[in-house]
Amino acid sequence: MLLNLLLLVPFALGLRLAGVPALRVVLFSAIFSGTVESLQFALIPGRDASLSDLLTNTISGALGAALGRWLGTLLFPAPENGGQLTIAACIVWLSTLMTTAWLLTPWVPELPLHGSWAGSLVSRPAFSGTVAEATLAGLPLSDGLLLEPSHVRTMVNGGTIDVAVSARSGRPTDRWAPIVSLYAPSGVVLGLNQIRHGLVFEYPARSAQLRLRDPAVVVEDALPDRAGTAMHLAAGARERTLWVQASWPGRWRRYETTLRPTLGWSLLLPFEYAYDAGTDLLTALWIVGLTLPIGYWSRAAARGGNAWWLAVPVLAIVLGSGGVPVVTGYPPAPDWEWLAATGGVAAGWVLYPAAAYLASRCGFPSIGESSLS
Repeated sequence: MLLNLLLLVPFALGLRLAGVPALRVVLFSAIFSGTVESLQFALIPGRDASLSDLLTNTISGALGAALGRWLGTLLFPAPENGGQLTIAACIVWLSTLMTTAWLLTPWVPELPLHGSWAGSLVSRPAFSGTVAEATLAGLPLSDGLLLEPSHVRTMVNGGTIDVAVSARSGRPTDRWAPIVSLYAPSGVVLGLNQIRHGLVFEYPARSAQLRLRDPAVVVEDALPDRAGTAMHLAAGARERTLWVQASWPGRWRRYETTLRPTLGWSLLLPFEYAYDAGTDLLTALWIVGLTLPIGYWSRAAARGGNAWWLAVPVLAIVLGSGGVPVVTGYPPAPDWEWLAATGGVAAGWVLYPAAAYLASRCGFPSIGESSLS
C-alpha cells in the first residue's frame, strides 16, 4: 500500500509543473490506474486487480498534485516558512527513528503457530534438501501444528531466540527457499531460508503487523555446492543482535549484525532483503536523506537574521543519534551514523545557497507562481 501511495507522485507532479490543473491531474491518475487494474483483471495472468490499488494510486496522484502546489515554498521558502519546515523535518527525522525502533521489536501474533520443514511458503520454492531435526530454544520444532506455542511467544517477546537445524543440502535457488519455518495464518513468523549458497534468518518483528518487511540477516557462501551434504545450521537473536551460521565438513561461516533505529528503509522494500556487509552503506544514505532537509531549511530560516536556526540541526542530530537509541533500549549509534547525519545536514547547508543562486541566474523567482497559474 505504501508503494502505491508513492507510485504516481512523479507522474502527477510532472503534469502539475507542466501546467495541468490539479483536478485534471487527479482524474488522469484515476483513469491511468483504472486502465492498469482492468488489464490485470482481463489480460495479464498472475496479476490480481484490486479496488484498494485503484484508490491508493488515485491518492498518489492527488499527493503529486499537492506537491506541485507547494514545491516553490519547499525549495525556496521565506525565512519564516523555512523555520516551520525545519521543525517539521526534525519531527520526521525523530519520529522515523522512534517508529523504526518500535517496528523492530520482537513480536509473535496471537494465532495458531505451525512448524514447516523443507516446505514452500508464501510463494517461495520448496527447499530441495532434507531436514533431520529442528529445535527452537532447545525444544523440538515439529513439522506441523504447535500444540504449546506459549513458550515460543515468551521466548520471542523476551528478545532471545535460538534455532538449530540438522539437514542435508539441496540445490541452490534464486529465491528464498524455506529450510525450517515457524508460521501463522498471517504469514511467516521466523525461519531459516536458502538463497543461492547463502543462509537467511528471518526475525519475528512488529513490522509484520503493518504488512512491512521483517528484518533478516544473511551469511553468504555458507551452504555446500553439492546436494546431500550433512549440515548444521543455527541462527538467533540476543540483545538486539541477529546472527546466523552454517557448518559442514571443512566449512564454517557466521555473520551477525545489530538492529538499529536507522534501519527503517529496509522495512519498506518491495522485495526480499537480508542484512549483509553492504547494509551500512544503504543505511548511511537513508540517514543523509532524512537529515539533508533539516540542514537545507535551517539555512533558509537563518536568512532572516536568526542565526540560532543553524543550531537546530545540531540538536536534531544529538537527539536522533544519541537520544533515540537510549530511550528505546538499542545500542549506541556507531560513529559512522553520527558522521552520516552530520554529512546530511552539511549537504543541506551547502545545497541551499547553490540552489538559490541557480534559481536567480535562471530567472526563476518562484516555482509556485510559474507552475500553478
